[in-house]
Amino acid sequence: MKRRHRLAFPVLHDQDNTYAKSLSLVYTLTDDLRELFAGSGIDLPGNHGNDAWELPLATRLVVDKGGIIRSVDADPDYTLRPEPEASIEVLRSLG
Repeated sequence: MKRRHRLAFPVLHDQDNTYAKSLSLVYTLTDDLRELFAGSGIDLPGNHGNDAWELPLATRLVVDKGGIIRSVDADPDYTLRPEPEASIEVLRSLG
């Protein structure tokens, strides 16, 4: 994604949701959701390279150069995504 969109800032690749777990931003799929995914041909463990049936919450973090989280947008409903303008304003304020 970074290369494709020519992003000039670091983008987190969170293998095994390690960072997301440290922020309590991961949930484990229930048995009925596992069946729904599997029945739809979605091999979540295979796609993630582990046997966990986990997904991170759709989250946008703005982290400053010192590693301090300055803004968080997270919602358990993956269809509700924050507009980028709010994050852009936070980035601008960091100068």
